[in-house]
Amino acid sequence: MDVSFEQLKSMVVFAQVVEQGSLTAAAKFMGISRGVVSYHLKKLEEQLGVKLLNRTTRSLSLTETGEAYYQRCRAIAFQAHEANLQIEKAKQEVRRQIENYLSG
Repeated sequence: MDVSFEQLKSMVVFAQVVEQGSLTAAAKFMGISRGVVSYHLKKLEEQLGVKLLNRTTRSLSLTETGEAYYQRCRAIAFQAHEANLQIEKAKQEVRRQIENYLSG
């Protein structure tokens, strides 16, 4: 199964919903609207053909399938974060080397 860029975004949104505990909190955390969060969840569940979350007006809980999928989505989001940190560290090292060269 191929994973589209759109699905990767939806996976990160899904992970944030779980971590933040609600669609509204996830939307606020990510700086997007609640409607966009809802769209990503609906689209992801449609693409996968399974229900990931049990939603009511007052609560949110993972289905058994959702729990397993969340662990994978969380790992993907973490790997992306780590990749960004690695790049930032490399940029800082280059800056440090340039500063040392210019001051030496």
